[in-house]
Amino acid sequence: MITIAIFVIRLYRVGKRNRPLPGKKLMKYAFTIALITGGSLALSGFALAQTGADGANICAAAVRSARQRDVAAICQHGREWISAFTSGDIDRLMSLYTPDAQVALHGQHKLRGKESIRAFFAPVLAARPKVQFLLQVEDIRVHGDVAYLISKYWYTSDSKDGKRYQDAGRSLLIYRRHRSGQRVGAWKIQVDIDQASPDVAFPAPASAR
Repeated sequence: MITIAIFVIRLYRVGKRNRPLPGKKLMKYAFTIALITGGSLALSGFALAQTGADGANICAAAVRSARQRDVAAICQHGREWISAFTSGDIDRLMSLYTPDAQVALHGQHKLRGKESIRAFFAPVLAARPKVQFLLQVEDIRVHGDVAYLISKYWYTSDSKDGKRYQDAGRSLLIYRRHRSGQRVGAWKIQVDIDQASPDVAFPAPASAR
């Protein structure tokens, strides 16, 4: 940080035809640059802390801070979604979405609002296929009451007539939580977008859960 400030001051002097600034003004200028640079680096480091290494699953990490508790809550939300889906509980599944949620699955029309989402998922869950849904969460970022998650997924469905359907790809989910005064609500899905990805294929890795 200090090294960057000194470098900037040198550039400034070159730009001013080597006319040095007065001592106090120079130190104030250096301190301001160092503070801004340090703040930027700190924010960058914080953001990177939310990102898993290649092949890692963020939701398998330990919780150590308040921000990580938000991350853990979103991970738990994902597990609840899978549990509701695999158990065929449509009401529980719908409780995990905001009223104005939008869902865009690859190969499907966009769904807008909980009623449209329910109409899409209800017959799928009613068929009660044998389902396995695995996730490998790659990135979670929390910004106040909005967060997003990026994950790889592997979906396998075996119908009662013996037909198997498999789908693998990557999801982007945007979460929002309602806040009323001091009361903070639960995280809910506002946007859910899935797409096929050439780097996500069967078999799923051991880190997928």
